[in-house]
Order: sequence, then C-alpha cells, then structure tokens
Amino acid sequence: MPNKKRKTRKVCSTPKQCRISLPYYMSNKDKVNANDLAKLLPDFETINEVNGRSSLRQKALSKSSRKDCGRLLDVLDGCCNSEPCGSAACPRCYREYRRWFYAEVCRLYEQYDEAHTLTIIYYDECLTSKELYKFDSKALKDRLRKQLERSGFEQPVIGCLEIDYHPEIKRWLLHFHVLVLGDPTPVKALREYFKKHIEIEGRNTINKPVHLGVIKDKVEALSYLCKSYCSRVEAYTDELGRRQTRKIGLKDKELQLSLLVLDRMGYSGLLLLYGVRRHGSKLVVSE
Repeated sequence: MPNKKRKTRKVCSTPKQCRISLPYYMSNKDKVNANDLAKLLPDFETINEVNGRSSLRQKALSKSSRKDCGRLLDVLDGCCNSEPCGSAACPRCYREYRRWFYAEVCRLYEQYDEAHTLTIIYYDECLTSKELYKFDSKALKDRLRKQLERSGFEQPVIGCLEIDYHPEIKRWLLHFHVLVLGDPTPVKALREYFKKHIEIEGRNTINKPVHLGVIKDKVEALSYLCKSYCSRVEAYTDELGRRQTRKIGLKDKELQLSLLVLDRMGYSGLLLLYGVRRHGSKLVVSE
C-alpha cells in the first residue's frame, strides 16, 4: 500500500496588531527601547532563519515513527505568529523568549556595579539518551540553588540550563550559563563543592566544572546565556597534538530526543533563578 501523505496545516498570516501570547513576552516598551536583542545583535536570528530551522526540525521529527515525535511535529508545523505554539522546541517561539530574557536580564544587570558570567558543568550528572528522555531539571536546579546559598551568594544569579551531546563518551552533559550580579567572591567557595575530580570513561581530559568570565561585551555575554538549541560536541586533536572540541549540529535521532526534552521541560524548566522571582512577565529581585 502506498504511504499516506501527511496533512500540512496552512501557515497563518501575521496580523499587524497581533501580540504573541507566549508564557514570557516583551512589552511594547521593551521592543522599542535599547534592550531589544533583535536590534542590538547583528547576527541575531532572523524570521527567515527561525522558519528554516523549524523546517529542519520538522524534517528530523518526520523521520521517526514515535508518537511523541509525531505530536511535536504537528505542534511545530501549526505554529505561526498569530497562534504561537509556545513550545521550547520551537525556534520561532524561542526567538521571542530570548528577546524577553535578554531585556529582563539586561535591566537587572544595569542596576549593579559589578557582574560576571559563570559556567557550571555537572560532570556527575552526565546522562545516557534513555536517562535524558526522563530527565527532570527541578532536582538539579534545586541542588544548584543550595550550593549557591551555602557558598554565600547573596545577590541574584540568573541563567539557563544547556544540554550538549558528547559522542566521545556517548553521554549528554548538563551545564548552566548564568549571570552573577554583585560581588563574585563566593565563586571561590562554590568551586569547593566541585573540587572532587569526576572521571568519565572515554573522556581523556581534566574536568573544569566552574568557569568565571569577565564581561567585555554586554550584548554578546548576556545573549550567550540563553540559546535555543542543543549541540553535538566533538573532540579532535589539532596539528600540535592538543585536544580541541568543536560544536556542530545534532544527528537526526539526537535532535529528535533534544526537541522532545526541550518541549517537555519548557521555558521554566530551563530557566535558573536565584534571588530573583518572576512577577508576570517581569523579573524582580527577591526581598
């Protein structure tokens, strides 16, 4: 029997007066002020780029016979500006989320005299594909908040969870890119919690779980905290015999899994807030 052709939903036109009804959205004031990432970053993803990225994700999902992939495929296919799907796996919706995130984080950043970026990698939480499928970020975020509190962080810490696949060890590594507002001195105490060396079979390098960064370019640094995709990190040896890594796109099955995970966790599952709470579509410092 011939294969049944999948029905394709019509793409909605974009009403001029339409406001995207996402869980997080930028106010009209934010869209015209100096904190709109779409106007500040020259290579910020365009509408055509996210539409193309959505098509590639739909193509990858269509290659799977799994019901959850088919469901997510329909969600992405039906997304449009007048009726956004709101999925964290949707590049169209995530583009708006990134604009909101940058505007809110930038507003808090400007209230402090000192700020740094921090990358925290949980090597002891590397997951197989089967484990990642069931992964719940709540426990890991709670663990990080407790470590921040015990380390003496009293000022806000804001950022996002990122997940990359490392074929070298056939595992997914979980890490946070965060903004540390105020005095970064507690980072020294935080490093003590990650002092224990965790060996990962197949990964022949020294693990460095905590990286403190200096902010030289505000737009570049703050926009890097929140990304809409997972990557494949491949290790290789350069001409001088040194171990290097490069980030490339995920293969189809890896991409399918990452999209299912992003969709399930949603924006709130990826967002890390410490000393900050969300009030409507605003981030406010906790009392």
